[in-house]
Amino acid sequence: ELEHAQTTLNMNTNPAGADLYIDGKKVGTTPFTGQIDAGPHKYTLRKTNYATLDSSLVAIEDKPLTINQKMIAIIPFTIKSNAYGANVYMDGWKIGETPVLTEHQNGEVQVRLTCYGYHSRTTTLNINGKKDTYTVNLKRRFFYPDEIYLSVDYGFGNLTTVGATMGF
Repeated sequence: ELEHAQTTLNMNTNPAGADLYIDGKKVGTTPFTGQIDAGPHKYTLRKTNYATLDSSLVAIEDKPLTINQKMIAIIPFTIKSNAYGANVYMDGWKIGETPVLTEHQNGEVQVRLTCYGYHSRTTTLNINGKKDTYTVNLKRRFFYPDEIYLSVDYGFGNLTTVGATMGF
C-alpha cells in the first residue's frame, strides 16, 4: 500500500461548530484537528445562519498548519413598502417584490424600490440584527390631464402608457 505524505491540520472558526469540507468531502466540525495529505487543497466551511466560506490551503509534509477563520453572520429580514408588489433591488440585483424575505450580512446594503404609479426610491439599510422588517415607502406619482407618461421595463420589453400597454 502506497503511503501519502501528510501533515496535521488545525482548523478553528469563530464561532465554532462549522462543518469542514476538504476537496468536497466532509471531514469534521470545527474546531478540527486531523491528518491531511500534503499538497494543495480546497476547503469549505458551512454553518447555519453564516456565510459559506470557500478557500484553499497548501499542506506541507510534517509541517502542522493552523487556520483561524472568522465566520460572517447572515441575518434574515423582510423589506416591505406602502406600494404592495414593488420591485426590490439589492446591490443592483432584483430580489423580488414587496413584501420580500431576504438575507444579508451585518452592515449597510443599498436597496431600490420601483413600482408603477410611484416614484422610485433608493436608500441604504443598516442591517444589524436588531430589526427583522424594514419599510421603504414610495411617494405617489400624480398624473395631469393632457399629458402622456411612458414607462419602459427593459427586462420584459414593455412600453407602458397611462391606460395602455404595448409590447415592442
